[in-house]
Amino acid sequence: LGALSCTPAQPGTLAPAAKMVCTGTYTVTQADVDKGRVDNVARATGDNPDGTPVTPSDDDVTVPGTGVGALDLEKSVAAGTTYSKVGDVITYTLTATNTGTVTLTGVTIVDDRIAALSCDPAQPATLTPGSEMVCTGTYTVTQADLDAGSVLNTATATGNTPRGPVPSAEDEVTVPGDVQGAIDLEKSVAAGTTFTKVGDKITYTLVATNTGSVTLTHVTISDPKLPTLTCEPAQPGTLKPGGRMTCTGVYAVNAADVTAGRVDNVAKAVGEQPDGTPVPPATDEVTVEGKIPTPPTTTTPPTTTVPPTTTVPPTTTVPPTTTVPPTTHPTAPGTPVPPVVTTPPAPGHPVAPAPTAAPRPPLAFTGAQGVGIMLTVGTILLLMGAAIVMATRRRRGEH
Repeated sequence: LGALSCTPAQPGTLAPAAKMVCTGTYTVTQADVDKGRVDNVARATGDNPDGTPVTPSDDDVTVPGTGVGALDLEKSVAAGTTYSKVGDVITYTLTATNTGTVTLTGVTIVDDRIAALSCDPAQPATLTPGSEMVCTGTYTVTQADLDAGSVLNTATATGNTPRGPVPSAEDEVTVPGDVQGAIDLEKSVAAGTTFTKVGDKITYTLVATNTGSVTLTHVTISDPKLPTLTCEPAQPGTLKPGGRMTCTGVYAVNAADVTAGRVDNVAKAVGEQPDGTPVPPATDEVTVEGKIPTPPTTTTPPTTTVPPTTTVPPTTTVPPTTTVPPTTHPTAPGTPVPPVVTTPPAPGHPVAPAPTAAPRPPLAFTGAQGVGIMLTVGTILLLMGAAIVMATRRRRGEH
């Protein structure tokens, strides 16, 4: 105690059985709190009438303390922290704070993913109430973290109060991953591949690649024209990012392909992400052009249209008529004169041909012209017949 307030004031004189009462205050220190009590000893002294000291008297009082030991831990990462590939580094900050009323000693922080922490003050540390120890550490992302889709990190802080261990403190942080599953498919044939006939074989190579950042399982390739595929690794397979599955298959050309002159072939690759959701499928197609022999071409001569033939009836040549002059006989008045009769030439007696007209160019023969010719010929024949009858009668009359 510092200053005491006493009645009577000290140094005082006390008759037998008399008392001096003093009061004083004491301010508790951290050491008292850490001790958990305050021990206080006081002593009273005085002199006898002859000036000799009396035997001093001591007394002590212990005031128990109610100090509490407590420790808090806060773990954090910078806002927006994420990761997208193996090897990404995540930086953590870990802060241990003495939130109790007693001094903590041997304060340490351990982290299940961070092997080495850099701390201030260095651990193990002594922390008075309200003080803190700040540590930093880094973690390198693995493929397992990518497949998990997040990194869960837990740290623990421990320490001791003056009377024993303080309850440990824990904190955790989950860093989400910026991950995605993706697959690619490439289908190909050897350069120059073609076909010419039914039964020709076409060999295809199909390569599925994990182009995402997570491991894919149940990876398979399907092709409607290739029911049997030989794959490495065998399908369904598991592919890590960048991993490949290579398959081969053989297709036999059929008549429809030969008719079409080409073979179109589409394949599809699928797989599952670590959480079981399907990855978007990938497709690829290859067209193999055929070289089908061309059959010889038969040249058909052009069709000539012949105009219809017009049949011209033969021309009937009418022999020239010979005019016989009339014989003059004396006739009685009123006697009719016989007509002049034209007789045809006697057989075997040539008659000078009648002058012929200049030849005319042939004309197209029509039905109307045929009728005209027939009428003309009929008229001539009729006249010739009449002439012959008249000549015959005349001869008879002469005889």
